[in-house]
Amino acid sequence: MPKGARGTRSTKPGGTRTSQSVNFAGLDYKPFGKGTYSSKFSLFAATREVDVEYSEVGNRYRIADNWTKGYPLAFSPDGSKVTVYPTTMETGYKHPRFGMVSVTDQGSTYNEGTKTFTFNFKFTVAAGVFGIYQETLILK
Repeated sequence: MPKGARGTRSTKPGGTRTSQSVNFAGLDYKPFGKGTYSSKFSLFAATREVDVEYSEVGNRYRIADNWTKGYPLAFSPDGSKVTVYPTTMETGYKHPRFGMVSVTDQGSTYNEGTKTFTFNFKFTVAAGVFGIYQETLILK
């Protein structure tokens, strides 16, 4: 086939190369229920009721507006361990002196008996680290 031409290219006499594409629809979050979310980090220290969503694709839970509007927390339990997606994320809160506050998962867990997710987050800004603080979600 001439350089720059488009079309089907033979891989061997009598054979053709084919391609296939798959469309991934993405996560299909639907309302799951309510939960009680608590933070021990001083900027977010509070206990509040949150709406929890769930996607069967990937067995993933999400709080759509966790720290601030438009900044979700997504996570997936696997036995007693929890995977947070992504492992580092912005909270949407901008500290007046240090800028955007981000969190990085430091190993989170799930207790099926109490329906409690425990998130161990390292809170950081561009200037450094505030520390590691625990946040919990208890499903109702």
